Amino acid sequence: MVNRTLSASAWTYLALILAICPNALAANDAGTTPPSKEQTQDSLRDHSTIHGLVVVSAADGRLYGKAVEIIAVAPKHETNFVASIKPIGDIGKEMRTSLEEAVRLAGLRDPRARQIHLEISFDDKYSAKEGGSAATAFTLLILSSLNQFEPDSASAVTGDITVDGKVRPIGAVRSKVRGAALDHMRVVGIPGANAPQLDEAALLEGPGLLWDTQVLGMDTIDDAIAVIRKDRAPKLEQALKLFEKLRADMAQKPVAELATNPEAKQTLARILELAPNHLSAATLQRMSQGKLPQKLSVAGSLEAIVMGLGPMREDVLSNGPRTGNPAVPENVETTKKDILVASQTYLDAAGTLLATDRRSRMQVRKTYQEKRTALRESILKILNDQATIEKLIHGN
Repeated sequence: MVNRTLSASAWTYLALILAICPNALAANDAGTTPPSKEQTQDSLRDHSTIHGLVVVSAADGRLYGKAVEIIAVAPKHETNFVASIKPIGDIGKEMRTSLEEAVRLAGLRDPRARQIHLEISFDDKYSAKEGGSAATAFTLLILSSLNQFEPDSASAVTGDITVDGKVRPIGAVRSKVRGAALDHMRVVGIPGANAPQLDEAALLEGPGLLWDTQVLGMDTIDDAIAVIRKDRAPKLEQALKLFEKLRADMAQKPVAELATNPEAKQTLARILELAPNHLSAATLQRMSQGKLPQKLSVAGSLEAIVMGLGPMREDVLSNGPRTGNPAVPENVETTKKDILVASQTYLDAAGTLLATDRRSRMQVRKTYQEKRTALRESILKILNDQATIEKLIHGN
């Protein structure tokens, strides 16, 4: 639209420009025309890959982590296509919801995400997938496909996400970090809110897990981009290299030397100065100073108990009616001891049952059922405790 309040001299200059270049205004208008969805589609990366983290439940009830490739493919040279970002393969309701949330967030950050066609699949395309912990990886995958950054192939992330860009906590952190290390991931991004679970992993397994891969905390999608991108910020890349050198220098040495060796102590402090979200370094520092918690959280305790039941987990926790309303325990620590005792007596009864001939099994089976009931009620005491449930709900 022409501003008719232009001065006479301005009109003269405008007339001169149009006389010399009659298409000047048309060219300017064309420059502001947004690209069509076909042009946007053709500008996407052909394919992009982000490493996510999953867990596999084994027959013994334990969880084993693994890094998996999540792949986005952008079909090219399509016309009149329907904009969609859709999964290929068998994914559950929770994972589908997490993908939908990732699409919403990506669309807020880059409106082009609303007019593209992406197909998302896993390297293991045959097994079913479920859970919300891939949401951060999904968001990064979409943004990477839009050429916002190039992902690092030696990094993995896990975390739920919400449309406000916050990375939300997830479960099985210990198993996922271990799986990432076994799959040779240099860097692992986990939700910052899951830092206490990394402390618990160190409490249970020692410092090895903290050295095997570099764990970084993520509170927002911007943090996640900083973790996963190939061209990381100079300070973060310097911190990663310093940690690798410290790991080589401290090999075969007790972790306490991080607090007593002046050079190691200074290096660790420098790493945290450069990258305050370096959770491996922060946890090692607290461990060397004797500042790690000496007890598991309520959630960590229950996870350890349930996993420790192994093959008998399903037998104990499912089937069979509850016998009355178990009394609320005075404290969780006592109940955990009760569970350990009940677990051993249950195993003893089960072993006796298997080793007894058919004629003598009636009495043994009765003992087996009594021990199973005792173990089940010990677990239910925790699960029926109001204070315990509140701690679980509020992440304490």
